[in-house]
Amino acid sequence: MFSSHYKDKVSKNIEELVVDIDKERLSKNLIKNKLTASSDNLTKNLPVSIIPNVIDKKYYDTVVHRTCSVITKALMNLLYDKEIHSQLNGSNLASLLKNYGILEKLPTVITGTARYDMAITGPQTFDNPPSLIELNLVEVGGMGWVSSLAKTYLSEIPGLIDYVQPNIMDISFAKNFRNIGRKFLRVRDDDKNYEDDILFSESMKPFGISFFTMPISKFSDKLESSEIKMNNNGVNYKERHYDGLYIRTMTDEQDIKNYSNIVKAIVESYVSMYDHPSLILLEDKSRIPLLKQAKNLKKDEIELLEKIIPKTRSLDSNFVSKLKKNPNDYVLKNTSIHQGKAVYLGDNISEKLDNIKDYKGWCVQDFVKFNSMDADVINGKNSLGIYSFDCYVNFRYDSRLREKDKLKFDVPGILVRGSQNNLVVNVSSGGYFIPSFISRN
Repeated sequence: MFSSHYKDKVSKNIEELVVDIDKERLSKNLIKNKLTASSDNLTKNLPVSIIPNVIDKKYYDTVVHRTCSVITKALMNLLYDKEIHSQLNGSNLASLLKNYGILEKLPTVITGTARYDMAITGPQTFDNPPSLIELNLVEVGGMGWVSSLAKTYLSEIPGLIDYVQPNIMDISFAKNFRNIGRKFLRVRDDDKNYEDDILFSESMKPFGISFFTMPISKFSDKLESSEIKMNNNGVNYKERHYDGLYIRTMTDEQDIKNYSNIVKAIVESYVSMYDHPSLILLEDKSRIPLLKQAKNLKKDEIELLEKIIPKTRSLDSNFVSKLKKNPNDYVLKNTSIHQGKAVYLGDNISEKLDNIKDYKGWCVQDFVKFNSMDADVINGKNSLGIYSFDCYVNFRYDSRLREKDKLKFDVPGILVRGSQNNLVVNVSSGGYFIPSFISRN
């Protein structure tokens, strides 16, 4: 199915290390380390490929870091550019947030973690940066899983550490959270216990960082009754002080409507928090081309953005016929839905177009041919699959400083996911995780 995609070769050293892995033992240890399929199924491991993805150190240190740096700089400069604000209106979700005044009362400093969903198309060379597919700027998933998965593989595969760098994700995340403080009030969906969050909390404990988790409905009620008070120094609740707020939900239109009091309180209080909801406005998939309009970009930075951003346009009636005639050249996407949902390729495009009544909230992106690699999935099959290349970025942006000093950032690691069955690469859509490492040499 993916024979025409560029295939990454697995080094002989890595092949020799993984050939004799005890799958049953690895599966049991994944479960033991809470790397399970879901919070509802704690007896089945995550779908994981035994064969890891090893990224070339020079490519990672130069091309990947520079690409992520330019994207982050452009994003934050856009957010604080009032001339661009009128163009951040691609969805009903954006309209809601803007109506609550979220852009008029931006905090002077924003600290958070982003994940840029990308794709390498071809060899890992200095003139071939990864393409930018989507932006995930709030409620970023996988922060606990990816780090724990790397630790499990380093423990289970003797000799792997001789060829790859040790995992440093936890250190980077801890440093960024400590820009705000050590104690956080984390808000999650009601009645849900996320293994990813549990793993992340445990990984932060050695650094003195703790999270008190509260369901969003309870948080909303306590905020309404003034039992929770927020200000630019953090959150106070039951005589306890939290250095910051960390909201792990409220990224869709219905949540914003249901909990508008939370958004309004964040805006009015300028509460100290990790991941500010204003960033949701920049997640809109149809607005990715705006990055090239960001102020204070150098010529070579604009050229890089031109190279890595696939042509993207909002869906309208004029483009529908062209899309139906050439469905294999494009990807049809809902602008605000993530996790591989509402993404249509090939023959599925025409069928979906016939059922779309309102084109607002939909966009079309040029098709990007992801690289492929061999995958041997535990409890799955051994075959060729394509993979995504998703970069975590920890950042702190201070709008008060000089341009060259405003942004501090780090790329602590990569989330790599694969698919052996279709062109949509997402674990929730039948894909799998691929342990990711940076080579030593």
